[in-house]
Amino acid sequence: MSIKEITVSSVADALKILEDFAFRDDEFAFRGHSSHDWRLSSTLARYSSRLHQGWDTRIDELLSHFMANLSSVASLPLGIEQNRRARLEYGRHHGVPSPLIDFSISPYVALFFAFNGVRPQIINPDPNSVVVVYALDVKSLATAWARLGSGINGINFDIYDYNKFVEFMFWMRSPLFVHGYPEGVLKYIGSAASWNTRMRRQLGVFIYDTINYALMNLKDIEDFINIIPDSNPENATLTKVIIPKSCASDAFRRLELMGFSATYLYGDHSGAVPDIYNAYNYNRKVSDPWDLVVPPPDDIKMLSES
Repeated sequence: MSIKEITVSSVADALKILEDFAFRDDEFAFRGHSSHDWRLSSTLARYSSRLHQGWDTRIDELLSHFMANLSSVASLPLGIEQNRRARLEYGRHHGVPSPLIDFSISPYVALFFAFNGVRPQIINPDPNSVVVVYALDVKSLATAWARLGSGINGINFDIYDYNKFVEFMFWMRSPLFVHGYPEGVLKYIGSAASWNTRMRRQLGVFIYDTINYALMNLKDIEDFINIIPDSNPENATLTKVIIPKSCASDAFRRLELMGFSATYLYGDHSGAVPDIYNAYNYNRKVSDPWDLVVPPPDDIKMLSES
């Protein structure tokens, strides 16, 4: 079993654990969930129960629809029409269902998305409600993938295919998805296009996942990670750091002074509103620009006009 859960009582304790992973020489990726019940899976798997096949045109159709809608209100990134990888990563970071699972190499970005939208005193009055930040040991997952035998005939972790390890870890810069979106594949994509400012601001990376887990009697990638044999119980492939939602105030105070906000991470107007909701959790130190301050109502004039 290679999933470990660590429950903490403060953001400071969570960051000690997450920073320890982040500053190791190994490759770690982080993801935040605002609910402990959410599982790791691609948005395509949540969008449709139909298994992805390599010949399936559904992903291209979703992205084409997205681009057609976007072109009516904004300019498309240069060259995106001719590059399937560019369309996929750009669409995913704007919410289009895809076989990609979003991660970040920054634990602070993951912490932000874990608490984003949380209102513990109003929406989540349960003092036991929690958020979760995932810390994924990418090389450990790559090694497990390289040791995986045939999923159809059963899982055999005694087999090791070095080529599968290399393809998992270093498929990031070679041409991707030139002929379509392959099925039965697990890959780490650790870089974004230069123009994809949203993904670059979020220090985003992806796990490309089109595995048929049902053939292995598994539900999803989280089930797969859970059956990976532990070479060292102290170094699980996936660590879940569980934090009380009541820590939202402390989380946002810290993140504000790190420069992390929805406005910054999204890089456009879609992040401005979440920041308003999140600001109810704490006392902001960053003031509004002096030239954009809206004057308060003039009670005397209002009374005279009524």
